[in-house]
Amino acid sequence: MTEPADQAATFTAADLVAALRSAGTEKDKLHQSEMRELRRKLAAAERIRENADFHLGQEMARRQLAEKETARLRAEKAVMPQPAALTDIERQFLGFALDLAADEMASRGDEFNSDDEAALEKLRRTTSVIVEAQQNEEQP
Repeated sequence: MTEPADQAATFTAADLVAALRSAGTEKDKLHQSEMRELRRKLAAAERIRENADFHLGQEMARRQLAEKETARLRAEKAVMPQPAALTDIERQFLGFALDLAADEMASRGDEFNSDDEAALEKLRRTTSVIVEAQQNEEQP
């Protein structure tokens, strides 16, 4: 039986070249496999990024629409007429005037119809809304 050192000596230069080529081929196969895996992971990461960018773009568009709508509503609110503040005397006179109108309509009943009564009731409701709003503002 030959010693291991003797076996190593029996390898020729061609055997060494073949072994190195084989090792290089295996290394290349491993490198190609790793590169395919890296490309696959890179493609997956790119799809995730594109998906995130797409959704981020949608969210940004929604936010811009919400900001525009908020600005539009604020502008509308700013130009809306605010209920007039009434003094105590004005409230009293308005109440007297509405009561007087109701009495006059009752005494001349056939001259007024349900539309007139509805208009008087609407004026009473509007007045009470203004008075309540004013009182709520005055309370701390």
